[in-house]
Amino acid sequence: MSKIKIVCGNCSLAFKEHHSKIREGLSVGCPGCAKQITFDNNTTDLNIKRALRDARRHRLNASAAY
Repeated sequence: MSKIKIVCGNCSLAFKEHHSKIREGLSVGCPGCAKQITFDNNTTDLNIKRALRDARRHRLNASAAY
């Protein structure tokens, strides 16, 4: 469960990225359309907000386990 599902807002392709890559200000390229997806808390894209929330939740759970 260290990978988080991301849905591209451009081509609707779902892919997974490691939770450490999903942070405010970082970006990843969509493997389907090659569009750069930038993670920003102020975005209106619900897919990006969901990915940021899930990655944050995963990091909190992982740190609480130690």
